[in-house]
Amino acid sequence: MLELIMSVCLIDTPTKCKDVHFNSSAQTTMQCMSDITTMADWIGKNPKWVITKWHCTGAGTEASL
Repeated sequence: MLELIMSVCLIDTPTKCKDVHFNSSAQTTMQCMSDITTMADWIGKNPKWVITKWHCTGAGTEASL
């Protein structure tokens, strides 16, 4: 299973950023990276944020600090 991780920042406070994680049903990393629907849905529900970058990795492999 892959996980889509988006780094997002507040539009009004660009130094306030966080990572948002989504499980992906994609079969390949390239399919996961191209999951525009998930990104568009999230931005539609969170219009005060902007996506600054995104990547995909194996689910549960990113450490949280």
